[in-house]
Amino acid sequence: MSTSRRSKIPNPIDFKPIKDKLNLMAVFRSQSFDTKAYGNFIALAILLHRMCQAAGYKPGAIVSTANKVTFDGHKNDLYKHLRANIVGHITHQQALDI
Repeated sequence: MSTSRRSKIPNPIDFKPIKDKLNLMAVFRSQSFDTKAYGNFIALAILLHRMCQAAGYKPGAIVSTANKVTFDGHKNDLYKHLRANIVGHITHQQALDI
């Protein structure tokens, strides 16, 4: 699939009402963790707030997941920090060999 075609595939977003609250779950195909995740989370919070205003719910939880996470801006430092603090870290190749 070409890059231009992939960029047009929407990300699944799911709203779940529970009692008087509206929860939001979003799934990203890929997300740059150090440069995009925070901005995407803020956008989801704004979306949830507006949907709650329109539907008469209180804002609930936001769950954001990514199928693939990349590190762009501060790649080496952030990756090394996360890897050092994750117990049981395995590489992609090790996971394939299991």
